[in-house]
Amino acid sequence: MGLTDSDRQQASQPMRFYLRGGQRGPCLFLVFVPTSGP
Repeated sequence: MGLTDSDRQQASQPMRFYLRGGQRGPCLFLVFVPTSGP
């Protein structure tokens, strides 16, 4: 995926990233959910 190191660091803290990302947060958050989970 075309994710930067910053995205990976923020991905480890989805809640913080969600609040900080605003509209962009949910988009990436939904991408990481199926990738990290079953």
